[in-house]
Amino acid sequence: MNPTVEQKLCDSSSWDKLLTNAEQKSFELRKPFSCGTLWAMIHLNNAQKVLDVMGNMRAKKILDVGCGGAWFAKLVNKRGGEYVGVDLSRGFCQIAITRLKNDKVDGSGLC
Repeated sequence: MNPTVEQKLCDSSSWDKLLTNAEQKSFELRKPFSCGTLWAMIHLNNAQKVLDVMGNMRAKKILDVGCGGAWFAKLVNKRGGEYVGVDLSRGFCQIAITRLKNDKVDGSGLC
């Protein structure tokens, strides 16, 4: 019996398999810009809309569920919010923690 797509998505090890090589991890750390200009513009525009709806973030903790590589963290931090990213994938959590350190973002990544 073949697993359904939904079952595969729920299996966190499936996400970790995407990150088996250094090249893919590097790609994730450069997001949203590693996917090309159009992708970056669309995602940054959508993120800006979310941030605008959230309003003043000073002294607030922002929870990003399914954070992946936590590229949203820097945007939240620029607005004064404290970022907390959560993801099922241990590999993506490691990338999120690395990004927080590299970008000097106030926040944490949880697995």
